[in-house]
Amino acid sequence: MHQPKLRRLTHLQRVLAHPDLRRVWWLDQFPDRYNQHPDPIDESRGLPAPRQPGDDGMRRDFKHFTNQFLTALHTPQQPELFLSLLSQTLHILGQHDLKSTAAQ
Repeated sequence: MHQPKLRRLTHLQRVLAHPDLRRVWWLDQFPDRYNQHPDPIDESRGLPAPRQPGDDGMRRDFKHFTNQFLTALHTPQQPELFLSLLSQTLHILGQHDLKSTAAQ
């Protein structure tokens, strides 16, 4: 497959894997059908984001979880509370370098 086409398809996969980007893509492609919910778009729910070279399953799953988690945070206090609790957990586990990184 040619590189430009592969890049375009990888970008499209990334867009369709994300619910908000998927909706914006649909509106951009079909502005006259903004209120329709097309089957191909609905069927793309759960489509994984493209894998980066060197991603293993655990890293990919963690990135997916982290992205969903950050999307679910709605108030400014939630990320601060999470990082505070994460820092405490890392301290208890003896991961002082990671605790310092989380505290930043």
